[in-house]
This record gives sequence, structure tokens and C-alpha cells, in this order.
Amino acid sequence: RRVHGGVRIFSSTVSMFPAFFVIGVISSSLSLQNAAASPYQQLFPISLESFFQNSFNQRMVFIPQSQSNFDVKPLLEMTQFRSIFDAFERDNKLLTALAHYPPEVHKSRPLPNKPTFEELQEMLNTGHSFVLRLEHISTSNRPLLELQQSLFNLTGFPVTIHLYVSAAAAQVLNPHTDPYDIFVYQLSGFKDWRTCVPRPELATQKYHLTGNLTQAQLCTLQELARDNLAGCTPYKAEDTEDLECNDFVMKAGDFLYMPKGIVHYAITRERSFHLTIGLSRANMRWLTVIKVIANAYPLKVNWVLINAYSQTVLGLHLHDAVPGWLLWCFRFECSSTDAHEKFEQLSEIFSYHINQIGEWAWNVLQSDLVKIYDVQYSRDYAIKMVSFLANDPKLLELGLREIAKEDNESLMKSTPKPEVDQFALSPDSGVTLCDQMVGWSTKCNSSSPTKCEVLVTAQEKRTCDEYCWSQRMLCIEGFDDVDFTCRRKNQRGSCSLKLNSQICVCKQQPATEAPLFSRFKQLHQNRSKPSTTVAQQ
Repeated sequence: RRVHGGVRIFSSTVSMFPAFFVIGVISSSLSLQNAAASPYQQLFPISLESFFQNSFNQRMVFIPQSQSNFDVKPLLEMTQFRSIFDAFERDNKLLTALAHYPPEVHKSRPLPNKPTFEELQEMLNTGHSFVLRLEHISTSNRPLLELQQSLFNLTGFPVTIHLYVSAAAAQVLNPHTDPYDIFVYQLSGFKDWRTCVPRPELATQKYHLTGNLTQAQLCTLQELARDNLAGCTPYKAEDTEDLECNDFVMKAGDFLYMPKGIVHYAITRERSFHLTIGLSRANMRWLTVIKVIANAYPLKVNWVLINAYSQTVLGLHLHDAVPGWLLWCFRFECSSTDAHEKFEQLSEIFSYHINQIGEWAWNVLQSDLVKIYDVQYSRDYAIKMVSFLANDPKLLELGLREIAKEDNESLMKSTPKPEVDQFALSPDSGVTLCDQMVGWSTKCNSSSPTKCEVLVTAQEKRTCDEYCWSQRMLCIEGFDDVDFTCRRKNQRGSCSLKLNSQICVCKQQPATEAPLFSRFKQLHQNRSKPSTTVAQQ
């Protein structure tokens, strides 16, 4: 262990070992103190505290009803197809929030018209399947609202609840991964499931990593290999032949937990009803915490550098979820002792992540420089940034308070991440690409779900190229603004204008198209090779 700039730097004499491969050791020591508060614990066939210590974000769990004696009747009574259909109809959401899967298509298709329940039943009899996404329903009409809120209180993660109504012999979706951890309850009927994880050779041969990796860790590596860390990665059936797969049957009362990233699909034997409960982590990662800090202190924390690091194998630990149950005191009243204990546990994990960034800076940047927009970042520069993050607990509190605002309703306030077969956002939905971005002061009217036009102001001059890239976007145009408004001074713009205030137009861009990411991959692959380039910022 070395100390540099007030930051503990841990070095391995064997290999560079990414933090996310051992963070489970810290997480497993945490206790789920809120678990005793809810009557909905009875809906879990396993101990919640044991689950979060031994399985959450680590491995898949399948528990047949014959082993748990789990009584599915209370859950079945809460998920009656007719009552949920009525709720969708009252909310006028049948055509927008009810996903329709025709036979043999494996993709959602719009309903031709607003059906009655009897017409929906007839479609089900002729091979059509449906997914009812309950989070789209207003709270005044939403079925299972109490269950959703109770699970949020227990876990600290925003909860989605989807009812799958599958026709006989139907395969609703092709093989895919989900963007969150899920619980699956088989309510009635039978389904043949296949779940797959990468083989350990992915870590040892492709990324030259050693150690006993969990299923969740291998899946994260697989998502990185396919350039889609957000999840919802589509696969073909033949792709699963290269993975380690389990085939099993789920029947009424069976329970399944899958961490984010496990490849899966299911085929119905007979008409089937199953419930999928998702724990959303998209805006509750440690990377999100640092992004909040970087947005508040852009001159101290370089988001471009941190975000690029997080897209490499060494930076995958930043995609770990913040333990939601430890955010209780940021959301609800609790004693000062309890608040202090929870914050100390969160501080310990945060320190671990910051130390890993410091280790990367020390080991990788000592002989190589990272060049972004003609600026070279050296080891000393990165260590100073890490020192700033590590030495002020108020920064962590700032980030945690922001992510603690996430709740069940925030899922519908922000732009949804792309999901397999999810409905495309309509231009008049009110949700735009800007809702995924930070650092802007005003959203302009021409923004859409695929384009963001914003007024960006900063103390330091920068280009729209730099701003859009810091948000993992591609700059289309940049314009000088009129009096800090969305009015353009001229009609011809440039992404390379360097101003304190300007209008930037960004669009999404796959990470693989960006030269910076290939540079980082090259850095990782060649980190043991000496470099002839020496410079300091």
C-alpha cells in the first residue's frame, strides 16, 4: 500500500485486478435493516437478508415450489388479468403501455385498435401474447401499487412490475439480457426456460483476468465485450451455444432471480401467466454518484476521463449499484445513530471505488497518457482528481442525496433506457434525450427523444464537441446564443466553437464509434509495454 496525495493506492504484485471482482465481499457484509418492516416478505421464498448477502448481484437463484412450499395464491389473487386490464382501460393506456406480441414474431407490435377484454382473450386463444407494464399506470389506478412501494422500501431500488400473459407454445422474446436484476414468479401454466452465462474463458483469455468470478461479473464482462453495458442486449438462439446454459421448467409457485446481464428466454408449454419484478439500477450506480459530483465541480472532477475509464474492464466496478437499502435515511426519517452507521458503510464502499481509480491512475497512466480533445491527462493530474474525491465526505453526501431521489415514479419521469422490443418514444411524449444528460441550463424546444438541443453555460470555455462527448453523445451543431437563451445568433453553427455560453445539439452515438474508447482498450492491452512518451499537463 502506498499513500499518494492523501489517497490510499493499493497495488497488486500479481495483476491489475478490477475492483468490481471483489466488491461483493464488502456488499455481503451489509445488513438489510429495513426487511422486518414489510408484510410482503412472505412473498419471498427465501430470507431477504440471506438473499442480499449471498445472491444479489452475484448469482442466479432458482427455487422450485416443491422445495420452498411457497404459496402463490395471494400473489395470483393480486394479479388477475381482468382487473389489471380494467386498470389499463381506465387510464387509457391500452394502446401505449400494453405490449402486444403476435405469434412467431418475438417483437412487440402495436394493437390495431383498442380491444375489449373479450377480444384480447380471443387473441390469446389464437396465439397472441401480452406484457402489461404496470409502472405506466397512474398511481390512482395502478394494480399492485402497495407491493411495488413495499419492495422499494425494502430494497431501496425503483421497482417495475410486468405481467406476462403468454399463449400456448409462445416465445414472447428472443434471447436477450435485461438492464436490471429481476425476480420471476410463475403464477400458472408451464414455461421452458433457458438461462446462460459466459464461460470463464471470457475473463482469462479475452481480458487476461484471474480469480473465481461470479455469474454477474462474467455477465458484465460479456456486456462490455458486446459494447452494451446498459443491458438489453439481443442474442440469437445459436449464440447461446457458446455460453454455459441451464434448461429448466417453471411451474406455478416456482421462483427465479437473475442478476443483470444473464442471457435468457422462455417458451410456453400451455397458456401461462408469470410476473417479472425488476430492480432498476440505471441511475443508482457509483458512476452516477461521481457524475453528480462532476456536474457540481466540473473544474475539479473531469467527467470525460472518469466516464471513459468506466467503459474499460478496469473501470467496470463503477457500474456496481449503490446498496439501495443503505439510502433509507436519505429518504425517510431515522435516528442519527442509524444514519451515521449507514453513511459509514456507504463511505467504505465509495472509498474502495475511489482507491481503484487511484490504482488505475498510478499503474496505467505512469507510462501512458490519455489524450482527449488535444488535452493530455497524466498520472499526477488524475491523482489530484482522485484526492479531491476522497478527502471530502460532503461530496459523497451530495451524490447520494441526488440518487436517493430515485423512486418508483422517477422511472417514468426520465427517458427510459432502450429495452428489447419496448415501444419507441413518440415525438410528442414530452420525454427527450436531454433527460439523460446533465450540465445544461436550458432545454430548447426542438429537443426530441433522439436529439437534445440545450443551452450550455460554464465558467471555462469549451466546445459543443467537448460537452456532447462528456455525455457520451455526438455533436451535430453548435451555435452562439442570444442573451443566455435558446435563440441562435446565426443559422450556421459549428461544434468546434469554444465559448462560455452556447447552444449545443447532441445525438446518441455508440461507444464503439468513439476513438477514445479504442484508445483506452489499447492502453489496457499494452499497459505492460514501456512508453517513450513522457509529458505532464
